[in-house]
Amino acid sequence: MLLRLGHALFYLGEPDVTVLERASAALLADDDLEGAVEAETVFSEHAWMSGNRELARKALDRALELAAGLAVSPAKAHATSLASRILMLAGEDEEAIRVGEGALEMAAQLGLDEIRAATLNNVGSARGTGGERDRGLEEIAEAIEVARAAGAHFEQCRAMGNLAAQYWTIGRLREAWQLWVDAGVEAAQYGQTSFARWFDGVLVDKDYQFGHWDEATARADAFLVAVEAGSPHYLSAQVYCGRALLRIGRGDADGAVADCEQAREPTDIELETLAQTWSEHCKHKTFRGIVEFRVPRWLHGRARAVALVSRPLGGRRAFSVVF
Repeated sequence: MLLRLGHALFYLGEPDVTVLERASAALLADDDLEGAVEAETVFSEHAWMSGNRELARKALDRALELAAGLAVSPAKAHATSLASRILMLAGEDEEAIRVGEGALEMAAQLGLDEIRAATLNNVGSARGTGGERDRGLEEIAEAIEVARAAGAHFEQCRAMGNLAAQYWTIGRLREAWQLWVDAGVEAAQYGQTSFARWFDGVLVDKDYQFGHWDEATARADAFLVAVEAGSPHYLSAQVYCGRALLRIGRGDADGAVADCEQAREPTDIELETLAQTWSEHCKHKTFRGIVEFRVPRWLHGRARAVALVSRPLGGRRAFSVVF
């Protein structure tokens, strides 16, 4: 019951890792190794999505250690699939593919289409980074269809988001934007509250770039109301920067400066956005080059707001210049 409760709270956008910790301890006390592996795996996934990478890796290590003594099983396949996902997000692409191929074998053997979809997404995203772009795109597209057929809405939305990110990276911008929009609609339709919120955050700067300023402003306002009400998210710095650009464009330099100041004071969970930029499906090519620009004199007042974004965060090097 605790494991199911933990799952439900996550999908509703109200994750509580203490529920999953209690579930794992109770299952181990009952010698239910399979259940404990599943609880630790879900715990790891929720910790990662909440921005706590260290806690996520520790929980996943526990899950894999417990699963090592199991025969091929759903819990072992799930843990192995999640390992491939976290390796992919950490930029360890070759290992993500190797581990993912093992998870795909187990999923095929057991007929676990949801895990198959998840792992195709992981492996495809890693291949896109490693130079096998076309094959990677095909695998992520297959993941969407497998998840849709299996009624695995979480994995369907996740794969749609990752395919959109791959499209954005290679310049298929309109297709990427539409996929993100569609994924957000599907996430809301199927009660994937945490994912719907994620897509709203991701789309703020995309709507801005496509000229959909009213939509971008509405998304940013709704997203940041929740953040300021005590529901932090690792995309919040990105959303503050997006809204700052919108405010600059509409002549509200003071509001833009205020948003930039907020973006420069990230919490631990919000700093996860920096880590996310280094995985291929989450980063933009602007992070890889040197950007030089000159600001016309007539823009000096507004440029002050933008310049704040490029200053170091807590002593770190600047990670982006937006203008």
